[in-house]
Amino acid sequence: MKVVTSEQMRRIDDMAIRKLGIPGLKLMENAGAGVISAVERRWGTVRGRKIVVICGKGNNGGDGFVVARLAKSRGARVRVRLLADAPEIRGDALVNLKRWKKAGGAVERAPLTDADLADADFIVDAIFGTGLSQPLADRFASAVDAINVSDRPVVSIDIPSGVNGTTGEIMGCAVRADLTVALGLPKCGHVLFPGAEQTGSVEVVDIGLPAEALASEPSSIEMTTGAEMRKLFKKRPEGSHKGDYGHLLLVGGSRSKVGAIAMAARAAIRSGVGLVTAGVPESAELGFHTLVLEAMSVALPEMGGELCRESAVAALEASRGKDAVALGPGLGWSEETTAFSREFVASLQSPLVVDADGLNALSDRPDILERRKASTVLTPHPGEMARLSHSTTQEVQANRIESAVGFARKHSVVVLLKGARTVVATPEGVAHINPTGNPGMATGGTGDVLTGVIGSLLAQGFSALDSARAGAYLHGWAGDVAAESKGQIALVAMDLVEFLPTVFKEIETSRAPYAPLRGRRNERP
Repeated sequence: MKVVTSEQMRRIDDMAIRKLGIPGLKLMENAGAGVISAVERRWGTVRGRKIVVICGKGNNGGDGFVVARLAKSRGARVRVRLLADAPEIRGDALVNLKRWKKAGGAVERAPLTDADLADADFIVDAIFGTGLSQPLADRFASAVDAINVSDRPVVSIDIPSGVNGTTGEIMGCAVRADLTVALGLPKCGHVLFPGAEQTGSVEVVDIGLPAEALASEPSSIEMTTGAEMRKLFKKRPEGSHKGDYGHLLLVGGSRSKVGAIAMAARAAIRSGVGLVTAGVPESAELGFHTLVLEAMSVALPEMGGELCRESAVAALEASRGKDAVALGPGLGWSEETTAFSREFVASLQSPLVVDADGLNALSDRPDILERRKASTVLTPHPGEMARLSHSTTQEVQANRIESAVGFARKHSVVVLLKGARTVVATPEGVAHINPTGNPGMATGGTGDVLTGVIGSLLAQGFSALDSARAGAYLHGWAGDVAAESKGQIALVAMDLVEFLPTVFKEIETSRAPYAPLRGRRNERP
């Protein structure tokens, strides 16, 4: 799904209204209805609930007046607090203020206090939309503070007030929402930190913008959705067999890190590949098979328990007939393993995913990647990305999209930059933002699991981009399901492997689309 800046969304709205003749009032009415529907999908009927709608002077406030009126018509007890003077309200917002009053609604203008929100079942944030250009202050900052300390479920219309829709910057302070109802399209502020931390769950609703208007603004940022993922996976034919689903070669491991390649292998097997073979040092082969029963292995020459220059010939021989290769889990970063990785990658003809110390080996020789004819996926964490791009971790984290896209363009690879809101960048300069995952996944081994998932998809014939996008989404989704079951603090990498069957079953049975941006605060009422 396309992600746009505030300015792009403004031009889309303008085109719909001025050029295509869609009344602004109709879009506002649809927006309000979409918010009510999203709330009821999340928490059930609004009938009998106490709702406080806090409105600003602009169109976001106008959306709030519609929400108030529609909620009242459904039997909710609604209070509207207006953070503006009457003469400041104009246009469609003024029309909907009058409609709210005509429906018997009142408007309160006193400064918002904690007590005003104490008995609310919901708070609706309709103070500012995506057009905010200056830090919040005075009554607006006070209102945001009151909302944030209220311990009530908060619904933000379009974007939490105080979040810059284009950059994700916090403009002084910002509402912490449990649910954000994005209108028409997601905005950059929904997916870029620190703003993304304020959104809670994000639901995008259709407000009636014509397809022509939505397509009028090109974007280089996309957000991966569950619906897109479901389209990638087809029903398996009844007469198919393991040879139809690819053969993955995993290369890595060492005497002291056999667990890494074992986790990658188990993740690959759980992700649907027909066959897995692990190329590991001779001294690690027995340990590998004590951990993985379903995979085959090839014992490779070693030096000191790690792969070495002499391993390359045997590893390349093992790659013959394989549909994809994954390099890196548990590999090590000695002079010998670095030499092995460079020679292996330079000569390999198969689609490849590279992780961990495989990436470190290439950090001073990225030209090797440019000479490859088969597709390549790199999966660095921020520190590895810094080494690849000869920058710092701080610089990478401050410019995650630019870092990933720049390297992908320059070296003709797909880059999956791990972290909160994983970025999958293409050589064409498009950044795909992954919405799944949680902080519990910040633990050793989860990257090895991701490598196995992506390698499995590559071996099954998915493109490098689809393997990376789907791998990130499914990996994060499994982490979310695991966190729901076991909590975040105690989460370990193998929990993700354990719950991969759950997410693939959801894909197979085509249930309702997964809503990945989980709420962080309150699940009441």
